[in-house]
Amino acid sequence: MTISTHSPGERLLGPLAVRLLRHAWGVVGAAVLLALAFAWLAATRLSVNSDTSSMLSDDLEWRQAQKEYDALFPASPAESILVVVDGQTRALADQAADELADRLEALPAGIERVRRPGADPFFRSHALLYLDRERLDRLADRMALLGPGLTVLRRNPGLPALVELLRLAQRAAGANAAIDAVGLFDLDGLHAALADAADAARQGRFHRLAWETVLSGDAAGPSDRRRVLVVHPSLDLSSLGPSERVIAAIRAQADQLGLTEARGVRVRVTGEAAMANDEYKSAAGGAWLASGVALIGVSAVLLLGLGSVRLAVASVVALLVGLSGTAAFAAAAIGTLNLISVAFAVLYIGLGIDYAIHFCLRYREAMLRGMSHPHAVVRAARDIGPALAICAVTTSIGFFAFVPTDFTGVSELGIIAGVGMYVSLAANIIVLPALVGALGPPRRFRARRPRSRVAYELIETPEHHRVLARVVAVLAAGVGLWLAPHVAFDPNRMNLRDPTLESVRTYYDLLSDRDNPPLTVSVLAGDDEEAALLRRRLEALPTVRAVATLDSFVPEDQDARLRAIARLGAALEAPRAARPAGAATTPDARRDALGALAADLRGLDPGEHPGAGRLGGSIQDLLSHLETLGPEAAAQRLLDLETSVLEPLDGLLATLGRSLDAGPIERATLPASLAAEWIASDGRPRLEIIPAIDVADDAELARFVAEVREAAPMAVGGPVGQTLAGGVIAGAFVQAIGVALVLVTVLVAVLLRSVRSALLCITPLLIAGLLLGAVSVALDLPFNFANIIALPLMLGVGVDSGIHMVHRWQVGRADEEILQTSTARAVLFSSLTTIASFGALTLADHRGMASMGTLLAIGIFLTMACTLWLLPALLPRRRPAG
Repeated sequence: MTISTHSPGERLLGPLAVRLLRHAWGVVGAAVLLALAFAWLAATRLSVNSDTSSMLSDDLEWRQAQKEYDALFPASPAESILVVVDGQTRALADQAADELADRLEALPAGIERVRRPGADPFFRSHALLYLDRERLDRLADRMALLGPGLTVLRRNPGLPALVELLRLAQRAAGANAAIDAVGLFDLDGLHAALADAADAARQGRFHRLAWETVLSGDAAGPSDRRRVLVVHPSLDLSSLGPSERVIAAIRAQADQLGLTEARGVRVRVTGEAAMANDEYKSAAGGAWLASGVALIGVSAVLLLGLGSVRLAVASVVALLVGLSGTAAFAAAAIGTLNLISVAFAVLYIGLGIDYAIHFCLRYREAMLRGMSHPHAVVRAARDIGPALAICAVTTSIGFFAFVPTDFTGVSELGIIAGVGMYVSLAANIIVLPALVGALGPPRRFRARRPRSRVAYELIETPEHHRVLARVVAVLAAGVGLWLAPHVAFDPNRMNLRDPTLESVRTYYDLLSDRDNPPLTVSVLAGDDEEAALLRRRLEALPTVRAVATLDSFVPEDQDARLRAIARLGAALEAPRAARPAGAATTPDARRDALGALAADLRGLDPGEHPGAGRLGGSIQDLLSHLETLGPEAAAQRLLDLETSVLEPLDGLLATLGRSLDAGPIERATLPASLAAEWIASDGRPRLEIIPAIDVADDAELARFVAEVREAAPMAVGGPVGQTLAGGVIAGAFVQAIGVALVLVTVLVAVLLRSVRSALLCITPLLIAGLLLGAVSVALDLPFNFANIIALPLMLGVGVDSGIHMVHRWQVGRADEEILQTSTARAVLFSSLTTIASFGALTLADHRGMASMGTLLAIGIFLTMACTLWLLPALLPRRRPAG
């Protein structure tokens, strides 16, 4: 049974359009005033919610476990800013981190707490007890050998004294090669370090010699020269940059302290709070940019498709009226925009303009058939109104399908955009007819160019060659089914963030540190006995490298370590007691000492001492460069060299001295601040599981989480949330697409009063959905938490085109070819405007939003193609009577 030309909807819309024409300018004026009021309400009441943790429902079991954990351990770095301090040496990194932490703690507002893991006075005074046993023994042995020389150097500080000691060491090594062979005195290492210092002095660069590396013989990798501050900010979640002020304050304090690469230190900011801040700014900025571009693109397509400036202007005005009304609803009903719903304006522009296109092209068709302007407006409103109402319902279903899911971020977008479709319907059956009527008929429509026979045959291929069209559609569906098992979902939100941002680059840098991975998992045990059982069970897992507890801070082999520390203390007793005496060295003395050292180095065999040849060349280059400088500049370069070499040695001896009085450590003697990080307020102990896998590999991380949760189901932490969130989002997608498919099919069948008509509308969409999956595989564009809305939205939006085509087939003339009607033209241009709008999202720096735009644009194109290609081939050749 078809829709009657005198259906209740048409009987209502006809008289309504007549009344609107009688009071056209009054209706337009009222609509503009109302739109301004709505815009003011949205501007003053609609805020943003940049809390990314609220994107998923709090009712999820693992989310509740995480909230309980966060309440027990508020110092957890989950929502913190990580300040990564990399130093040229360990000492520089320590000094810079300490200075910056002190400055940040002194700030009057914006920062709740600053922590530097491992920097507690307890750990400073017991640092040697936590040093690797082999490294500690080697350090004690080396210092026992070098103690006398260091004592001399401390009593006669200056470059000449150091050079003299080095020359003596070289002669001793030449007389007794065994000294160098056993590794107690690494001349080559010292030669290389001094060569770097000489090169830096010649070039005027800041430099500090890494004595800890020279004396211990242990090369310092990037992680050894890195310190991390955990800053807990006061987040302004109603701001586009929730932690922007705190990040700016961190950078300002670092600049004031001179913590720059030119001074041997690099300070970077990352962490979930910093990345979320950058992500939200990127997404919001991309949404605003995309909204502007979308409006321009839609206007251009309107001018092309409608062939009339007046109709294009009327359509844009109606669009803006509806957009302001939708924004006002969002302000009143939701109050905030999240990371995904911030894109609602772009979606509204792409979808809301469709209704205007269908109305204006039906009006255009009536005018070209000779109707008067008023009659054409009424006829367009009466004919297209029922189909627009059905489309509003079906499109809103595509959005509302996400509302009952646990994916809160999209469900809020679903509410806003779903209601927006009804606001758009109202704007296009009230404001648009009145505005078109008030503006009067266009002076002329752009005449259509006669089509060639070839073009005509191409356009009419689906109707004239139905078997071919159906075969092509079946083949396309086959390709989609073949590739369907390979469609992927990417649960890692990191892959959606702009990789050029400092916060993201730094985070990936931390991920690459296999010794100190930033992604760990925590578990709360009932008591110490259960914690011990859990620890043994977890340590047996292949993906787990270690399990840390409070007891992990009680060192093993303490007696042997304390004996090594005693030996080290005896070796350093004289150097530490020595005090500088005598006058400071002069520039000439420094220059002469360097010249003598260079002469000695020339006598060494480069094959046996490769570092010696390099140091000799560097000193000679420095001395030659000094000849080109004035006396004061040359003296300053020599002083800089002396400072860069000897100042770090004083700092190292002071640092070692603080750890020489360390005593035995027991659990009861650990500081209370440390215990608070491992024992909850209710007495339950915490275990931290450190992965043995590459945490940057999503599949490996998922395997790690699965194994840990099998052993400890209540495990929490970043990896757990990242992995399980993917399952929630994928489940929300399956639920939403299922709900949308069923509801849309039933609703279209009821409203069109024909199951067959409903199936005709749905079939092209199913094939388009399969093809979209195939395209995502071919382009390696997986679904993610942002673009997953594409398929349910495709269903809600795409069925509109089918409804318009089927409705036109039902009410049209028996002799007309549907692809030659204004309806097919409206489907084409409404799809193009939607593609232009959604495609604008691809300009966003936020990769999730860009991928949303890409998939939506591709999906709408495929829907349009399937509708215009397959649907005419499925419709009967003659319109049924009714």
